[in-house]
Amino acid sequence: MKRSPYSVFLPVLLCALLWGSAFPAIKLVYTHWYESGIVVNIFDRWLFAGVRFSLAGLGLLLIAKRPWQEWQATPKKWVALLAVSQTLLQYLFFYLGLALSSGSLAALMAATGSFWWMLLAPLMLGTAWPRLRQWLILMIGALGVVLAVYAPGAG
Repeated sequence: MKRSPYSVFLPVLLCALLWGSAFPAIKLVYTHWYESGIVVNIFDRWLFAGVRFSLAGLGLLLIAKRPWQEWQATPKKWVALLAVSQTLLQYLFFYLGLALSSGSLAALMAATGSFWWMLLAPLMLGTAWPRLRQWLILMIGALGVVLAVYAPGAG
């Protein structure tokens, strides 16, 4: 049975909405802490990130077909290495930077990672280079990010 290419539209839209709203939502939590007089340090930010990722992981378990078999087949050493490098190191800097910037700016800057992967994937993974139409779309997106980030005094 052939699936329609449009069958992925709603799941992709949901993921985009969740991912795109993550940084502004984190900023709302930071603002709430600040306005409540709660003094937050890096360990509190790590705990907050850990809770978010744990909830996301539990959400994935709800849609997994065979979570126990998948867990048994998972190379634990690589998962631990990924957790240390992504959560501890990357998010140390990311959550500190997010505390200093606006949620919108953080979302825009994180989204630029997709631009880099369009350039790095052909070099690192041997995938096809973007076609002319894709290059044009990438340039329009990059121009939008530049304009949004450049706007002086924008929140």
